Order: sequence, then structure tokens, then C-alpha cells
Amino acid sequence: MIDLNILIEEPTEVYHEKAKQYLSSHQLTTFMRCPYLYAKKRAGLIENVDSPVYFLGRATHTRILEGNKVYESQYAVGGPINPATGKPYGSTTKKFLEWQEVQRKPVIPFEKADMIEAMNGGPKAKQKASFARSTVIFSVKFASTGRIRNWGSSTSRLVTT
Repeated sequence: MIDLNILIEEPTEVYHEKAKQYLSSHQLTTFMRCPYLYAKKRAGLIENVDSPVYFLGRATHTRILEGNKVYESQYAVGGPINPATGKPYGSTTKKFLEWQEVQRKPVIPFEKADMIEAMNGGPKAKQKASFARSTVIFSVKFASTGRIRNWGSSTSRLVTT
């Protein structure tokens, strides 16, 4: 079993500031795929492009690693509710877009917030882990889809129970 007390908690800003001097998880993944690409990115020859997927990943990391209080302080979660149906307006509707315009922080619609909460439940439910072989692949089973995503070396994996 892995002692999870070895993990540290730090705000996102601190983590990204340290990534200028040390390898972040994304930099490590890039290096493992292609050291030449990593070197070009590190030298500033290739710019990192933000995307909706990266935004959702940052929000998910904030929720899981920094907690609900920080998550809700940094993001506007939800949206307006349709009084006729009692359900949220879709994220492409005029009402939602009007609501989004007046928020003073990035917006996470209900459907994305539900996905983040489903992922947040996974790490809390999985407290035991054991190693198979000598190096680690980090495997995550998404509660919402049942799909498994692996990161790391293909020679071994971290098995969660």
C-alpha cells in the first residue's frame, strides 16, 4: 500500500511557478513522448496553446487538489435555471450566455461541473494502491464513464483497489 501522506498540497500558482524550474506532470509527459519536442517547448520555440480541455483540466485539478472552497472562489459554477422546467438552461442558450457575461470569473456549466464532481469522487473512494512491476503508470478510472486512462511507462502500472 502507498502512503498517500507523502503527497503535498500547494496552490496552482505555486505549482506552475515551480514548473519553470522543475518538471510538471505535463512537461514530463511531453518529454516521455518526445525529448526534442520538450526541448523546443522549454526553449520557448513552441508556444503552449490554451484550449477548453486544458481549462477543464485546471478546474478539475483545483476541485480535487485544492478543495471546494478554492474551486468555487475561482470559478462560477452552474448557470441560470429555467423557471418553466426547473432545469438549467443549456450552455449555448441566450439566457446562459447573458448570465456568463456578468460573471467575474471563468464559468463552468452544470454539465461540466457534474463531470468534475464525478472525477472528484474517484480519488476519495480509492485509498488503497499497490505496485505491479517496478515503474509506475498512473491509472484513473473515470466514475462517470467507467473508462480507464493511463499515464506513464508501459512496463508497469499503479493498481488501485
